[in-house]
Amino acid sequence: MIRHLHPTDSPRLLTFKQAAGRAEAFSLAQALQGTPRQFSSVQYAGIALSPRAWENCWIKTDRARVQTVVRAGPRAGPLAWEVRDLYVRRSYVSEAWDVLEQLAIPAGRSGARRIFIRVLEGSPVYDQARRAGYSPTGVETLYRAPSVAGAFARLGAEGAGLDLRPRTSADEGTLFRLYCSTTPVTSRIGWGQVTEEWAHAAERPVKQLRERVLDDGAGRTTALVQTADLPVGRYFSTVWSHDCKADAASLLAAALGDARSDAAAVTLVPAHASGLHGLLEESGFVPEATFAVLVKVLAAPVMETRRAMAAVG
Repeated sequence: MIRHLHPTDSPRLLTFKQAAGRAEAFSLAQALQGTPRQFSSVQYAGIALSPRAWENCWIKTDRARVQTVVRAGPRAGPLAWEVRDLYVRRSYVSEAWDVLEQLAIPAGRSGARRIFIRVLEGSPVYDQARRAGYSPTGVETLYRAPSVAGAFARLGAEGAGLDLRPRTSADEGTLFRLYCSTTPVTSRIGWGQVTEEWAHAAERPVKQLRERVLDDGAGRTTALVQTADLPVGRYFSTVWSHDCKADAASLLAAALGDARSDAAAVTLVPAHASGLHGLLEESGFVPEATFAVLVKVLAAPVMETRRAMAAVG
């Protein structure tokens, strides 16, 4: 069984560091770095000493040896959890499914309906997650450009004519409809098919994410642009509907921002956004890594209703 990480586990973490492989799970912020992280015994010793941190960290041991370390918790809300860190002793990879399966117990107790995990393409943990009941819900490609200015030069668009405005809380309904119109139903089943589930599963690489939307003048949101300045460079994400009046190049230019910036630019693009892949590569972006996203559904929707008699009054 898995259990929480304790301060007394710190000496065992030093031994585990020598036997563990690189990180097998990636949050959005970690995926943008591209390179899998090595296990840090110093970081996890600090987690072991902090009650607020170790409550979201579990380990599995065998004869006092740490076999697996996993960190998980809510994304944007309690209905959606994600695996943020997963380190496995190299000799124990074939048993990693057990830890991922047991993670459903604390997640379910907290009210979560889904657990997400993102792994590198070809990772042995992919098959382990499938064995633990996780289903594929999408494939993503990490793209990076050496500089924003270079991408602008290749793009040949300024995006100055777009009337983008800041996102507000009143936009949630129209953005959910935008999500439904641009995401395949197979992915929506995993991510959630009601507004609340979709909102709780949203990913942010940082808390201070700039979000702007494009309206069509008839009360519909036709595009969403998200940006943030990170240590790895300018992060952006953009999605648009088929009836969006702006062209993709202008939306990409608006997302990149400063045409004179020498900072790198980075984004994670789902496979179903086929129009964006080609535009990025034409603009000098290079695909660096491919990730698979899986989800374990803990609560199934009721598919049938039945009439029943009930006393009133």
